Amino acid sequence: MSSKMILVVAVALVVVVAAVGVYFIMGNDKEDPNEITFLIEDNEGVYFWITGTGETGENALIDAAKKSDVELIYTSQSWGMYLTGINGLEGDLESSTSWGLFVYEDNEWVESQVGISTLVSADYDYAGWFFGIPDENYVMPLPEVIPDVKDAKAWDKSTDGVVFTIESPSGLYFRVNGSGDTVYDAMVSADSKYNMDFVGSDGPSGKGINSLFGYSMVQVDGVWHWWSTYVLDEDQSDWTSSFLYIGNMDASENPQICFIYTDGTLVPAAPVY
Repeated sequence: MSSKMILVVAVALVVVVAAVGVYFIMGNDKEDPNEITFLIEDNEGVYFWITGTGETGENALIDAAKKSDVELIYTSQSWGMYLTGINGLEGDLESSTSWGLFVYEDNEWVESQVGISTLVSADYDYAGWFFGIPDENYVMPLPEVIPDVKDAKAWDKSTDGVVFTIESPSGLYFRVNGSGDTVYDAMVSADSKYNMDFVGSDGPSGKGINSLFGYSMVQVDGVWHWWSTYVLDEDQSDWTSSFLYIGNMDASENPQICFIYTDGTLVPAAPVY
């Protein structure tokens, strides 16, 4: 074989090897092929992420819930897991609400054609549980606002700084944490990691919450709605209301804070962590 022919063969091999390398880089971008990051979002636009591993979606979901201290309510049927509730928010036959399973493929969210128990984890990087009312064809509508998958970050049960429990008007709650000198600073820190669309306020009385997940203090039909702040009671076992601005609260003295969007009639249903 001539030296010229050898050179041609060598170049061809390099191209093939490079092509295979590109295929593996582009086709498998997860360190663990069985890892799935789940987006959990209610019908009020409040959301959070959890990440777990397992060969099936069910295994990965249960693992993710353990890693982020999330309560799943489900039954085991002959055909697999039937999920009815997540962290305080359950489907209801009377209101026709339920949790719908979606997967993220080709840069968009589509309703899963298989149940969570038969979903193959290696096939997807992201899956979503969206709460709402299915239409007449039993299709769950997508939320109007869905966070970008590039911002996905799951709470790992870290208690550094302040642990925040955020409770939606729907009853869905989740936890994150952040650090800083004041509770306000810790909330800014938490939002930088978990992207909760937090907008702070700064007035003569101190720094507080202007809005969170797009919800701010508003008056609806003559009734005010706002993000109410709760702190641990003296026994450190339950929530008690606080009227202080979070910018005036020392983070070291408040290891846990609960925010709930309320009209004054709702109190936290989420347990103290």
